[in-house]
Amino acid sequence: MKKTLDDFFKYETETADVPSLCCIVHRNGTEIYRFCGGKEYDERKNLYYMYSLSKVFLSAAIMHGAENGLFSLSDPAYKFLPELKDIKVKKRNPDGTLEIKPAQNPVLISHLLTMTAGFDYNAQSPMIRKYIKDTEGKFETRSISLALSEQPLLFEPGERFYYGLCHDVLAALLEEASGMSFQDYLTKYFFVPLGIKNAYFKFSEDLRPKMAAQYILNTRTADFFAEHNNAFILGSEYQSGGAGLIANPDSVITFADMLACGGRAGSGERILKAETIDLMRQNRLTPRQMKDFCAQEPFFGYGYGYGVRTLQNPAAAGIKAPPGEFGWSGAAGSDISIDPDNAITVFYTHHLLSSALNVHKTVKNIVYGYLT
Repeated sequence: MKKTLDDFFKYETETADVPSLCCIVHRNGTEIYRFCGGKEYDERKNLYYMYSLSKVFLSAAIMHGAENGLFSLSDPAYKFLPELKDIKVKKRNPDGTLEIKPAQNPVLISHLLTMTAGFDYNAQSPMIRKYIKDTEGKFETRSISLALSEQPLLFEPGERFYYGLCHDVLAALLEEASGMSFQDYLTKYFFVPLGIKNAYFKFSEDLRPKMAAQYILNTRTADFFAEHNNAFILGSEYQSGGAGLIANPDSVITFADMLACGGRAGSGERILKAETIDLMRQNRLTPRQMKDFCAQEPFFGYGYGYGVRTLQNPAAAGIKAPPGEFGWSGAAGSDISIDPDNAITVFYTHHLLSSALNVHKTVKNIVYGYLT
């Protein structure tokens, strides 16, 4: 496995000129492979924007809150975020015209976890920009729920799947339910017992010198140019549950190991019940919602559980992993694959935005070709 992966990554960094990348593979919580390199790789700067991979952390935190009685997944979100009680929805009339009407159904916590609430992913909508301005750039985590409550949903809650800002709303909900910031909740219940010291949902300038260079690929010229910011960190106080995680690779795979190893830390301490993790990785979408979810190639063969993709049909997906492998990816190339049945975790990132390089499937298939 090592030589095959080494050869693949050397091609990526030397021939394809990917500036830097990092891949780590664990089994039973123990490292069995690591490659971190490239012309621009600097081991002293090993914090990465994880973007939407953040959703795995958020989803685990929500499942922890439910497991410990903070709320039920069937609770309406307005129980903790009252602004969502009288939310409106876009309705299409028989003549094809759109009308804004009160939603007939409440947004449930489960809708938010499964991306079936009806929120879009326009993080720069006029209402969000208004709240950023009104808060003088602070835009506290709760601000996302307040802003979205003033915009109509795309459809009735629970009706369809649409990849949106649901997980950012969940971070605000968790803060209200727990009385803690999202970062503090994760630190207390996950990061401290797991020994994670380099994972942050609140950006501060003192992190910047430790951050790996981030690039954008110009697909017309095949050139790379630097991009230092994460557009989904909407304010100085904002903690984005959907895209705000800044972490080093070891922190991410340590978190993933907990999910792959029955919810226990390496020390043996219980973080989540194994049954809770099994609930996360069951497909939660209806056949109609699956049509929305599977509209793009990377999701063929997958379903969507509580905040994570979950493998349903390995042959359709072209993946050698077993059914129930789960995880998610991020905009700059990050990906985490979690396999509780074999206690295997695979982390990869190349910190490259707008990337035409989709190597996650290849990496996983090399790993599983040797390990199973």
